[in-house]
Amino acid sequence: GIGATYVYNKKLTIGMDYTLQKWADVQFFGDKGSFKNRSKLSLGAEYQPNALSRNYLNRVRYRVGAYYSDPYTQINNQEGAREYGVSFGFGLPLFRSKSILNISGQYVKVSPKVKGMLEENSLRVNIGLTFNEGWFMKWRVD
Repeated sequence: GIGATYVYNKKLTIGMDYTLQKWADVQFFGDKGSFKNRSKLSLGAEYQPNALSRNYLNRVRYRVGAYYSDPYTQINNQEGAREYGVSFGFGLPLFRSKSILNISGQYVKVSPKVKGMLEENSLRVNIGLTFNEGWFMKWRVD
């Protein structure tokens, strides 16, 4: 995989990531044609108006992203399901702390090309906590 990010004015971060998974040479029950190489392209952005502001909404991190993924499976020599996804979220700073409460939502669509396979739509909600505290920092005494 390879990725890159660009930071503009310490407020806007834009990132891109490309991943290639080499599945084509994998054998499944002696059959080598069940899989193909998979690629995934992801794009994302984060905007934080002012990290040092007294206004809470200016310190919130606003996030958005999207991705597209080719399938790695083949069924009757036809590609399996492609996957698309979009996400949005917030990084909420905790008061009197450097930690962040992350809340995000993601819509994912799995769209097969083979007839008879089900199309899948899902909505995911993620909640996470990032600790940026000095609890586990090793202190040096001179």
